[in-house]
Amino acid sequence: MRRNFGFIFAVVILSTGLGWAAPSPQNEPTDAQRQRMVTAAVLDAARHLRSQVLDATFSGNQTVQEVARRLGTEDAVANAIQTAGQRGGPRSPDNLSCEVRLELSGVAVADALAGNRRGGTGGLSDKELKDGLARLRRQTFSAIGISFAPNQLARLRPTAPAWRTVPEAARVDALETARGNAVAHFIERLRGVPLEGGKTTDDALAVPDVVEQLRSCLATQPVIDVEFSESLEVRLTVAASPDDLWPQAQKALIASRLAPPADDAAAWKRIRDALAARTTPSEGQASVVAAVATSPAPASAPNLIPANPPRWVRGGGMEAAGESKVAGLKGAREAESAALQNLRRQVEGLQFTRTMTLGQAAKQDPRIARALDDAIRQSKVSRINYQPDHVNVRLSLDLELMWQTLSASR
Repeated sequence: MRRNFGFIFAVVILSTGLGWAAPSPQNEPTDAQRQRMVTAAVLDAARHLRSQVLDATFSGNQTVQEVARRLGTEDAVANAIQTAGQRGGPRSPDNLSCEVRLELSGVAVADALAGNRRGGTGGLSDKELKDGLARLRRQTFSAIGISFAPNQLARLRPTAPAWRTVPEAARVDALETARGNAVAHFIERLRGVPLEGGKTTDDALAVPDVVEQLRSCLATQPVIDVEFSESLEVRLTVAASPDDLWPQAQKALIASRLAPPADDAAAWKRIRDALAARTTPSEGQASVVAAVATSPAPASAPNLIPANPPRWVRGGGMEAAGESKVAGLKGAREAESAALQNLRRQVEGLQFTRTMTLGQAAKQDPRIARALDDAIRQSKVSRINYQPDHVNVRLSLDLELMWQTLSASR
C-alpha cells in the first residue's frame, strides 16, 4: 500500500532515544486519535525524508539541495519529495505510539533535478552531472516517522544519563510546560488575519474563551520529535491536522461575533487559507528547575550485562505470532499487539547469565529494562495474513541487534 502525503498543520518540537513506562490499557487511543497519530507520523517521516534527500551527496562535496538551487529546479525537487509513498501500513508496537515508513525512489529525485533546468548545468561538467544523476537513480530514500498519543506524555522516559536523578513529577512538569510553550507559539502565529468590519484575529484572541478552546484542541493532538537533552531541557512537537483545528477556529469566530455571514463561502475560505498560511512549525521547550539537577545521585545499580554475548546471540533471529478475531486494520493492530506480548515473553525467558534470565535481569537493572524495551520496539512485521474473520501477524527480532542495544547500555 502506497499513499501520498499532503500538508498538515504542526507545532514543532525535536527527538532522541526514549522509552515507555508500563502500558495503561484504559488510556489507549480511540480510533479517531489513532488516525491523528498516523497523520502526525507521516508528517514526521516526511520532514526526515526531505532532509535526507536534500542533504544527499550529488557530486564531490555538493548536496542535492545545492545542485537544485544552481540548476533552478528547487520547486521540482520539492514536488518530487511530496510523491513519496508509504511502505506498508502504520505500526503501533505498543498501541500508544505510531510508526510510518515513507520511501522515495532516487529516480524521481534525479528526474526532477535534471528536468526543465533554468541554470544550464549549474557550473557542473557534463560528466559530473551525468554521474551525479546516475548515482541518485540507484538510491532509495527511506525515513520512519513516530508519533505519540497526546494523553501519554507522562509515560515517556528519557535515556540521557543526566535525567536519572530527576524526580518523575519534575520530568512530567517539564513535558507539559514544553507542550504549553509550543501551543502558545502556535496561537501567537494566528494573529493579524483580517476579519469582518476592520477586525482581525487579534480581537478574537483577546477573548479568553477563544484561546482556551484552541488550547484544549491542541492538547488532544499527537506529539512528535521529543528530545530530553543532557542539559535537562525538553523539546517536542505537537502535530495537528487542519480538519481538527479549523472547526474550533470557526466556532470561536462565531462565538466572538467576528465571523462573516454563514453563506459567504468566499470570506470563510479567505480566512481559512490565511490561518493555514500562518500556521508554521513552532518549537516548544522547557527546563527542569535547577534544584533538581543538584540533588544527590542514587547509588549505581550493579552492572548485570555480561562482557561476552550469550549463545543465543549467534542464533540469528526470533519470531512470534499473534492473532485477532477481528478483521481489517483494527484486527491487524490487535494481532500485532498480541505478537509483541508473545515476543516479549520469549525474550524475557532467554538465559542472560548463569543465574538469571533476561527478564529477571531487567527487573533488577532499569538500564537493561529500557534497552530491552528499545530492542523489542525494533522488531519487524515479517508477515500479515488478512482473513474475512481474523488477522494473523508474525514479528521477527534480530537477536544480534538486540545484544548490541543491551551492550550499549552497559
